Amino acid sequence: MSKKLLLIFVAAILFAQTKGFHLPWLLPAVIDGLAIALGCVAYAASLDGRPGVVARLGTAVAVAASATSNATFAWKRSGDLTTVVIAAGVPVAANLAFEVLLHELRPVAPAKSRPDLENLYAHPEWLLLIFMRS
Repeated sequence: MSKKLLLIFVAAILFAQTKGFHLPWLLPAVIDGLAIALGCVAYAASLDGRPGVVARLGTAVAVAASATSNATFAWKRSGDLTTVVIAAGVPVAANLAFEVLLHELRPVAPAKSRPDLENLYAHPEWLLLIFMRS
């Protein structure tokens, strides 16, 4: 999975270069970084039993921006509809899976009262590792 993420990141950098960005790595860093940061806030909110609506909506907007960027670059690079659907579909599918995870975590929160979730509460980076391995 980490190779795929690296390739997506490199493709976004190439797209930013074609658009004339002076620092092309900023495009994927900001868009994907925003999605990751807001996803972490939503994750923490779910563990605490809070809905985290603003963080979840922000994550959805950042993922939509990432999917749009991926689809645009895929269309300009290949012109193939299947490639465009895959490029746009991957971040959307990942976000849907993340929303399912948040939904499943929320009913069992707060994590501090659940011994089986204490490690996830203390180490939220484990979620990122689990996501990257899938």
